[in-house]
Amino acid sequence: MRPNALLHPALSLLLTATLVAQSAPPPLAGTALPPASAMPLPYDRGSAAVWQGLQKLRTRASLLTVNAHPDDEDGAMMAYEARGKGVDASLFVLTRGEGGQNVMSGDYWDQLGLVRTQELLASTGYEGIHLYFGRFADYGFSKTLEEAHKQWGHETVLRDAVRIVRILRPMVVTSSFNGNFADGHGQHQVSGEMAQEVFNAAADPNMFPEQIKEGLLPWKVQKVYARVPFARVTEKGIFDYATTRWEPVVFHNYVNTTDIKTLPSVTVQVPVGDYSYVLANNYSAIAREGLAQQRSQNGGIGPALPAPQNSAYHLWATRATTSMPEKESDFFEGIDTTLPAIADYLPAAERNPWQQQLIRLATTVADAGTHFDPADPGKVVP
Repeated sequence: MRPNALLHPALSLLLTATLVAQSAPPPLAGTALPPASAMPLPYDRGSAAVWQGLQKLRTRASLLTVNAHPDDEDGAMMAYEARGKGVDASLFVLTRGEGGQNVMSGDYWDQLGLVRTQELLASTGYEGIHLYFGRFADYGFSKTLEEAHKQWGHETVLRDAVRIVRILRPMVVTSSFNGNFADGHGQHQVSGEMAQEVFNAAADPNMFPEQIKEGLLPWKVQKVYARVPFARVTEKGIFDYATTRWEPVVFHNYVNTTDIKTLPSVTVQVPVGDYSYVLANNYSAIAREGLAQQRSQNGGIGPALPAPQNSAYHLWATRATTSMPEKESDFFEGIDTTLPAIADYLPAAERNPWQQQLIRLATTVADAGTHFDPADPGKVVP
């Protein structure tokens, strides 16, 4: 029996697959089933996947995080943004972490870089984000920002950071680090510095013109944030664990080249402890499941207990034209992330017909979201 060739191609394929499944012989005794690792995560199946698909359909928000090594990431924040808010979230890691420790095996340097690459791939699957790696060698525990620049080259790192921004075109860039002594060591500081410097560099057509010739047009990031440091400030200043020296409390803004002589203030509190009834978990716990895959550095990590929890970020730069409050509700406050705003990329004379179609599309997506029922996800099919 063959499916009718006049059927819709997708339906024909479904019928063919069904017939093959019905006619396939039963597995031989002792045949192993596919391992659980070959299956999509529970968060990417069933009603949870439908709900997240609807979240992503209703927004054009995008975010890029820049860090130095695997396990530097704020996984809870990224899980909240990607899975909870539908943001198109990506992670750019400068190194493979080959200069780190290994408590699980005798693999070091290049072999450890392969291990940590696979660990981070598994980990980011839980967070629901895209992953990109840089080409820089993790040469071990670095002392200062200047040392890391000497090893990697400031312009070389900035060139690659600008390239990934011009490829992905994110609205918001974040980092776990601020480019300060409080970051822990030099490689961390470079990633925090780069997350800020791309704000101006990626938008400047005179920066790395070879990329422009390749078709990577300038891109204006709308906002740059960094995680508020955990450093303790005393009358001596901030203790730099890399150099074992006390340093003055000075945080440099690499966008406008000014300094603040206090800990960066909290602009946004990301509610990573929020519970999702559809995902049946809170975002911090989901991220901890991912971090548990990165065993080489710490042997694995336990689950997060359900509790209110926030991840605090400081705003370093913005292009938002509206007056921004001192405390923002989220990273995208002041940015139009709606679907109709996609028409703004067109010349003014051509926007209206496209905007009207996008408004109709947004209305349909909102209607599907209203009718979503996790116990009966098929209700959104129409």
